[in-house]
Amino acid sequence: MKFKNDMGRSMMEMILYLGLIVVLTTSTIKMYSDSVEKTRIMKLETQIDDLREYANTYYLGRDFPGPNGNWNEFKEAVGGATKFANPWGGKMDIGSKAVDNQANSIFSKPSFYLQYKGAAIDIPRCVSVANTFITKGAFAVNVNSKMLSGNTLTISQIADNCTKNSDNTIEGYFYKE
Repeated sequence: MKFKNDMGRSMMEMILYLGLIVVLTTSTIKMYSDSVEKTRIMKLETQIDDLREYANTYYLGRDFPGPNGNWNEFKEAVGGATKFANPWGGKMDIGSKAVDNQANSIFSKPSFYLQYKGAAIDIPRCVSVANTFITKGAFAVNVNSKMLSGNTLTISQIADNCTKNSDNTIEGYFYKE
């Protein structure tokens, strides 16, 4: 038996249903991508903590390799380069460089750097990685060959030095404890 007004869904109802589905899908995708990014930042924080602990333990009672020294022995001793891979898939490196060549400078203490670079480091990630270095105790951050420390080590200065292309290089400098 057929009713008189039984004609199915109207076009307006279908548009509303489709609009609701689109809104829910896009918000879910945004929440997922934010969650993935937070997970990568947490992985970076863990790597910084682990590397600082390993470096301080491994080099206890001895100096770090000199500027541009060979850190391969250290990398192999703590689990190889794959253990400390860049969370975004780019290159990660550890080493030591002179931040300031003045002998009595606060930067003359033994230190090492962590370097993150790669095609996946765009401006928001560049700022996020540099900020993570700062919160984890970096005394200086080098963003695309621009050394920032002291009064210049601010998020706005970091953002100014992150480039629009996605080939940013960020180095965080940490003291040996």
